[in-house]
Amino acid sequence: MTARLPRRVKLGGQSWTLQRVHLDDELGIFGRFKDRQSLIELDADQGIDQERNTVTHELLHAVASTARVFDEPDDEERVVSALAPWLLAMLRDNPALVSYLTARDS
Repeated sequence: MTARLPRRVKLGGQSWTLQRVHLDDELGIFGRFKDRQSLIELDADQGIDQERNTVTHELLHAVASTARVFDEPDDEERVVSALAPWLLAMLRDNPALVSYLTARDS
């Protein structure tokens, strides 16, 4: 059974909506985030593995934007593109780590 795409994701105090849409093929993008709307759009035509990478990529953009990490958009895209697949692989390959990091111990 394939895990379902969540409709919303919380980042800090902000809730982001994840939405599948048909993005323009000419743009050659798999997703985009719209900061002012707290919206992440995902190309509906991509495969599930690519979509998971795209979700990770766009959420990193949302974090970088919210935290105001980068002054230059090109720097942000370069770093996010480099980190997203590694972060996703780390989470996927280490379920015990995910359990540890997400535990809410008293």
